[in-house]
Amino acid sequence: MIDITNAGNKMICSYPSSRLTVDEQMNRFQGRSEEKYKMNNKPISCGYKWFSIVCAVSKFLWHMLPYGRKSTNAGTILTVKFLVESLPKRGELDYCVGMDNYFTHVGALKHCLSAGVHAVGTAKGKRGWPVPEIRRVDDDRFNTLYHIADKDNTYVTYRWVDNNVVTLVSTMHDPNDSVVRPRRRPRTTQVNRHHVRTVWGDEHTKDIAIPRVVDDYNHWKVGVDTFDQYLAYLMCDLRCRRTWMPLMIFCLMTMRVNSFRAHTFICPDPVTHKSFTLKWMWCLMRRATMLVRHTRNTIVHEAQRSSPSKRFRMSNTNPTLPEVRHDPNVSHIPTLSKRQGKYIYCRYLHLCNKLEDPDAHPRAWGIIRQPQRMCIGCGFHVCKQCWDVYHSED
Repeated sequence: MIDITNAGNKMICSYPSSRLTVDEQMNRFQGRSEEKYKMNNKPISCGYKWFSIVCAVSKFLWHMLPYGRKSTNAGTILTVKFLVESLPKRGELDYCVGMDNYFTHVGALKHCLSAGVHAVGTAKGKRGWPVPEIRRVDDDRFNTLYHIADKDNTYVTYRWVDNNVVTLVSTMHDPNDSVVRPRRRPRTTQVNRHHVRTVWGDEHTKDIAIPRVVDDYNHWKVGVDTFDQYLAYLMCDLRCRRTWMPLMIFCLMTMRVNSFRAHTFICPDPVTHKSFTLKWMWCLMRRATMLVRHTRNTIVHEAQRSSPSKRFRMSNTNPTLPEVRHDPNVSHIPTLSKRQGKYIYCRYLHLCNKLEDPDAHPRAWGIIRQPQRMCIGCGFHVCKQCWDVYHSED
């Protein structure tokens, strides 16, 4: 289901924009499963975890990966590598990915650069990360920026003071580049009251020159969060006991949101999200009805209904299998019939063994099973274990 969803997304959109977001998603599930996560202080505190890469401009989900608690052996660094390698090749360093401090590490940045993708994001304090020189700075003046490059000059670590100290890392930004943005006066606290009075005074909004790396990160980090908001709108909240059902619903709703985002960019007069969802559901039901009709009205079924005298009969002296099992114009789809019937391949093996050794015990010739499963295209009863053998045997 996940592979079909990722392939369908790439059929809707051939190339995402150059600005992307990597973040985690949560799929609500409260049943019993070894793969679910419990994350406090989240809108969805319990369920399956996904890592996704989303276009920051169109909010289109390009690729997603499930992250199980027990079965997933890859860490976050390898997950970032898998996500950035799924992007189509457009040239050297044509993409830039915004990430939070859960993903930004030296290994993830190197994987991004090796794949031809720039990276920018916040850097949470870990062992040996960020570099100790940045962590030793104790300047708390508002809007001050300190930066230091690594030994290989592949990325730059920034220390910027806003309401609190913010540490960022980037592989593409110039430390001297800034942009003027109107900023609202924050809520006054014991920590920031001095610089709030100094910078804003009695004004509610003021134009302030902030570093370009901070402004770009603020615009590129919200891709997955905005996609989750579209996903939560008209989400199918179905209680179920099967562990795979929430995964299927999540994949289906992902394709719904991606289709709506493509509709808003392509159509000159797009409809609302609710109207699009109703039309999308109607199209799915219409296609399902056409598929069922096409399956029922195959060429072989029509021939068997019109001429029952041409029924296949197996010879006792020269047993052969029907040729319809290799017909490319027939849809070989399993179904359950109203009654059981003799498995045609078992009959074939039974007669072959009987002709080879007619003096053997009848049980040595083989047991003819009577399954209820049958092939719609062939019209014969075929068991589940020998389905592929029957349709591929020459």
